[in-house]
Formats: sequence, structure tokens, C-alpha cells
Amino acid sequence: MGNGNLNNFNVLCKEEILKEEVKVEVKTDISTEQIEKILGVSAKVLGLTSKVSNGILTSEAKVNFQICYVENGEIKKAECVGALQSEKQVAEKLAEVRTMAVVYKEDADFSGIKLSVSAVVSLTHTLFERNELEISELSNELCLLKEEEQIFKSLSKVKSVYPVEEEFEVDFCVKEMLSLSSSAVLTAVQCGVNTVIVDGEIYLYSTMLQNGEKRVIIKKENKIPFRAELEYPDASPENFAVAFANVRSFKTDIAVDVEENKSTITASVILDFDTQVFVSCPVELVKDAFSTEKDAALVKDEYCYYYPLSQRCVTCPITEKVNSYGVPEDSNCILAFNEKAEVVAVKKIEDGVMVTGVISFTTLLESQGKLFTTKNQVPFEKELLIGESEGAKIEVTASISNLIIVGEKGEWEVKANLIFSATQYKKKCGTFVKNVELKGDKKVETSAISVYIAKENESLFSLAKRLNLAPETIKETNSELSFPLDKSQRIVIYRKI
Repeated sequence: MGNGNLNNFNVLCKEEILKEEVKVEVKTDISTEQIEKILGVSAKVLGLTSKVSNGILTSEAKVNFQICYVENGEIKKAECVGALQSEKQVAEKLAEVRTMAVVYKEDADFSGIKLSVSAVVSLTHTLFERNELEISELSNELCLLKEEEQIFKSLSKVKSVYPVEEEFEVDFCVKEMLSLSSSAVLTAVQCGVNTVIVDGEIYLYSTMLQNGEKRVIIKKENKIPFRAELEYPDASPENFAVAFANVRSFKTDIAVDVEENKSTITASVILDFDTQVFVSCPVELVKDAFSTEKDAALVKDEYCYYYPLSQRCVTCPITEKVNSYGVPEDSNCILAFNEKAEVVAVKKIEDGVMVTGVISFTTLLESQGKLFTTKNQVPFEKELLIGESEGAKIEVTASISNLIIVGEKGEWEVKANLIFSATQYKKKCGTFVKNVELKGDKKVETSAISVYIAKENESLFSLAKRLNLAPETIKETNSELSFPLDKSQRIVIYRKI
């Protein structure tokens, strides 16, 4: 027995995690006969997009390969781009997806006439079912038990593009940019009027060959702060927002001043943002209902959805030993590059989470005048005291900055800063009365005066439902009652005959 819809709420529910690996291969224009040695192959996923429609999940991106190699005693660099494409079947009700990508297993193949490079990309898809929660207004002729609850309505996800440009100088003449990569870290997200304001930092990692007679390779890391004001219709300062950023593209322009022995580097990065706003709405839900005249069957509905609690950025220093097994004892470590951090597991602890994962990087070494590289992996375990809420789901991603190798003759340590982005989601579930179906007439009590014994912790509504009386009727004749009741109390009811 309903009189139309009181409210419709768009909520995210029934989360599903899907992981897959995609191998991307590209044949370059480099003749394998020209190459004396490969110093490093790095790959970066750019412009990642995922969407789900009619039970099909599709992901697309570009994978930018950078190859550093030795030819005729000279260090050279080459780039190529591969296409990542994936299509998977999922449940048809899943309507929203967020995807994170981690690159590993970069490799080079010399078996053909032309050099081929490849990388395996690990994709983690977080999929949600988006439902309309319908709350109906029930007839005032019924006795209704109402409770006010906060429902977190999710607005549509909005995609935005934001360019960042920065200029910086180095005190040497750059002959060639051997490798370049970037990552974005979000430090704060807030809502404005029709905008989502995102503060963050872009980390730009560049490995450069210095111009001169000697082979001097220098690594630089630059941190570029930014504030992006992204358009988001219907957003307001009291709302809560979450945002995620991927690098769509990046490039550098280098201007060399030979007379001043310096170079000016202009870095241009384009970021893709996914933002979503959540609005807290107070709603009266009917938890129970009955009719004093008719038998009633309650039609109940369930709701279950996710809403964000917080989005935080935490930086942790790390110092670990580097395995130098098989490396010549006279080796000199020049630098480390192609660094990345991967989260393997997240375990809840008091006031936060324990995050375990792996740092991977490539070291460039020199022994007896010859350059060579080794690939390294270092495990980590860090506590993030982020004020974990009971029952919350926590997503953690990691990036890395300020990575250096210290020590001599194979006794090396890696020092770096791990930058964690932690987003907490709360799952909220409950039931409410959506409709009431009235059936046959009830048997009505005909006694003029009745006395009833209370049940322990009985509320006014549960007493009224048990006695088949409107709550107002009980209060009129028993004004001294204080709820919840105990077993020692008596209730007197006067009826008109």
C-alpha cells in the first residue's frame, strides 16, 4: 500500500575484483646486428581506459617502451609504442569499473633481424554494480515505525584531462635523454562549487647522457606540485569526493646552452582524472508497519552499498640491502633507474593496515670499463596508521621516489621513499519496508477495559503492534509510561464500545 516513490538513490553496490595479465609485444626498427648490449628496457602504460557495457569489460592503453643500448661504443636510446587491448566477459549487472595497471617482465628479443621488446601488464579491475534504491511513501492510514538514516548517493563518474608543464635546469649539457618516466600522486581531494579540487605531485624521473668525451650518465628526479580544479556539475563544498589519476602522455623539450654549460628542460605531462562525488542525504526509512483494521503482509527490500570514508597519502622511508650475487666485486654502481613499487597484500591492523610489496629497479654498473645492468627486486613491509575504521575496505597503491644506491664493491643498499595512496570505503547494509499488502479484516478486541503486562525492553511501537492499537492511543491512557518497558509495568487500555 504505497503512494509513489519518495526518493530514488543511485548507489554503488556488489563490488567485484578481477585480475588479468596482458602481454604487449612490439618489433622495433633497430637491427640486432647493430646492438652490442642492451642496458635497459622500460615500459610505461599511458592513457589507460576501461569501460563495462552489456557484460563486456574492455581495456585499452598505449605502452611506451624506452630502450637504452650500446652501439659502436656509443650509448643510444630508442622509443616505440605498443597497444594494450583486452576484452573480458563479466556479469551484465556490473556497470562501473576502475582499473590499475602495473608493468613487469620487460624484456628484449634478439632472435630476429629486428629487435623486439615486450612487457607483461598486470591489470586489476574493481567493478561495481550501480543500483537505483527506491524508497516508497506509505499510506498515513498505517501505523509506521520510521528511522532516519544517512544514505550516501553516488553521482556519476566524471572524466577530466589536465595538463601540467614545468621548466627546470641542470648544470650540464645534455647529449641525450636516455629514459623518461613519470607518476602522479594525489595528496588531497575536496569539493568546491561545481568543481572537484585535486592537489597532487608529479614525479618526473629522467636519465640523461652528458655531452662530453667521457660517458657520463646522470639521473635526475623532479617533483612538480599541481592543483587541478576539475568541473563537476552539482558538486558542493559539503560533499565528499574521490579521485584517481593516470598519466596519459609525457614529453620533454631540451634546450642546451653550451656557453653556460647548462640545459633547460621543459616537461609536459597530461593527466587523466576519474572523479566521483558522494552526497549524504537524510532519509526516513520505514522499518516496520501494521494496520489496526486489516491483516498486513510487509514487502521488504534490502540495500547494500559502498561509500568513501577517506583518501590519504602517506610517505614512508625505506632502506634495504641489494642482492649483489653474481656481480663482479670491482663493479661500480652508477645509478638505478626504471624503479617501480607494487603492493602485494594489505592486512588490517589496529589503527591502520600492514602493506607488503616489492620494489623493482634496474641498476647500471661498470666493471673494467664496461657497462652492464642487473634487475633487482627488494621486498618491503610497512605499517600505515591511517585510522582504519571497523569493517572498512581499504585500497592501497604505491609509487616510489628518491631512489638511490649507496655503498661500494657489491655491498649496496637501496634507499627510497615509498608513497602510499590509501582510500577507505565503508559498506552499509540494511532493510526497510517498501510496501504493505492489506488482506482480510482483523479480529477486534471488544473489552471496554484491558490490562496488559509489558515485555522486557518493549518499545512503544512493538507494544502497539502487539496490542493492535495506534501508538497515540496507548500514550493517551498511559502517559506515565517510559520506554523501553520492563516486565513489572502494567498497561491499561480503555476502548469505546
